[in-house]
Amino acid sequence: MRDQIAILYDLLGVRPKQTEPTLTLAYSVQKGLPVSALDRVAGRVSPDDVRRFTYRVVPKPTLERRRRDKKPLTMDESDRLARIAKVFAFGLEIFGDEAKVRSFLDRPHPMLDDAAPLELRLARIAKVFAFGLEIFGDEAKVRSFLDRPHPMLDDAAPLELALATGPGADAVINLLGRAAYGGGV
Repeated sequence: MRDQIAILYDLLGVRPKQTEPTLTLAYSVQKGLPVSALDRVAGRVSPDDVRRFTYRVVPKPTLERRRRDKKPLTMDESDRLARIAKVFAFGLEIFGDEAKVRSFLDRPHPMLDDAAPLELRLARIAKVFAFGLEIFGDEAKVRSFLDRPHPMLDDAAPLELALATGPGADAVINLLGRAAYGGGV
């Protein structure tokens, strides 16, 4: 987890403060990340198509205005960028290689209705799936877990819950964490 936070800070250009690391990131996102953070993340996540990536996070006219006026990203834009960077950092922690992470994020996946995990609306499920893969070690087992209603999620299927909202994805990750560390699931 410490490595993931260090990678995330490096990706976003956030300087660690004396406060809790997640609070430092939260405050940075609230304040608005600099446009340079978007450039840095784009260069690492999508080095072959930086421009397309940046425009998926912030529309072209808006980004041009931010650059011209030397303004930071808005809180929503910063939050979107931080979520992508978090998924990338988590992928680096799991795969240990940027090329492998990019391949995973760019490749359509059957668990995501054949969409690539990098698609912004599905970025949170990429983290859930990667964590599940780390725990179960087998895609079929992860699929089975994600598709089957679970009593600790009020009988909702983990995949549906994770796709619905960020907090839903967090609930699924917490459940996976219990499984990883021997908690009852």
